[in-house]
Amino acid sequence: LGMDKPEHTALRQPLASLFTHKLVADLEPAVRERAKRLIDGFIADGRCELMSQYSYPLALSTIVDVFGVPADHADLFRGWSDDFMTMLSVRRSPEEEPAAAHPMPPEELREHWTNLLEAKAYFKEYVARLRRAPANDVFSALLALKDANGNHRVSDASAVVNIPNLIAAGHDTTANLISQTVILLNDNPEQRRALQDDLALVPQAIEEALRMRGSALGNLRRAKRDVIIRGVEIPAGAIVYAMLNGAGMDADQFDK
Repeated sequence: LGMDKPEHTALRQPLASLFTHKLVADLEPAVRERAKRLIDGFIADGRCELMSQYSYPLALSTIVDVFGVPADHADLFRGWSDDFMTMLSVRRSPEEEPAAAHPMPPEELREHWTNLLEAKAYFKEYVARLRRAPANDVFSALLALKDANGNHRVSDASAVVNIPNLIAAGHDTTANLISQTVILLNDNPEQRRALQDDLALVPQAIEEALRMRGSALGNLRRAKRDVIIRGVEIPAGAIVYAMLNGAGMDADQFDK
């Protein structure tokens, strides 16, 4: 998340070579079955808490399956993902002005870092185990990739850092997208009916949901040099929070 080229490219290319359209297409039957089972669990109630009963379990079980990590450890990954995402979030209080932001209390910060250190130890052992006995999953394939000289393209240290990042980003963003799409369709019943009448519109609906309610509000970036953007001076070294969702609602680009 915090890398530029060429280091970022060196890590991204091996994963991109494995995450193919065929891999995603092959997952579809299993994802459909998971979705049906989750719905069967609450349909008789006539209601559900969407994030906890559907969106998160569906996304997490899918990403766990893709990467081959033990399914019975899913709760651990969920907790570590919450720690990871919380550390990336801007802290605000509902009682404060919109511009107000404040650092995380030291005791809470310590708790999250302690949990993430436990995650690092877990994945260090996990990577070592896959090196010894590769399985039939994306992580094993990633670790097996070698360059022209026969060296591993992804080092153990890099894998330990990036595997939990991929698990966290791979399901948290999807869970957010599912729930935000449901909210948008609920708020726009005519669009919902059009989608129900013509399922060929689903890809377009997903793209619009991502534009209007992106699964990540923004990204943190560090300015490499002094720059002025629309009259605002940003000095070199300053941390900027780029609001991606704001770009998706730019009135100069979109009607709504």
